[in-house]
Amino acid sequence: MIEDMTIRLFGDHTKRDYVRQVAEFIAFLGWSPDQAEPEDLRLHQLHLASLGASYARMNLACTALRFFFHITPGGGWRSHGAHPDA
Repeated sequence: MIEDMTIRLFGDHTKRDYVRQVAEFIAFLGWSPDQAEPEDLRLHQLHLASLGASYARMNLACTALRFFFHITPGGGWRSHGAHPDA
């Protein structure tokens, strides 16, 4: 994931934030993200909303996870053919 962000010239803060969002999603899941389904992302969004996450926080989480699942090789849904509307 870091290499994919480096190729796209993401800044250091963006890299840090994206990695943190993926780590938080993995902690929420309790298992490897390669087993995650689109419904798991929706449940994570509901969890963030229940914590009072701001629009900016929700957007960051969705953007980071979209990058992870659609761009990063082995990230998940890209290799399975599913594309949630995160």
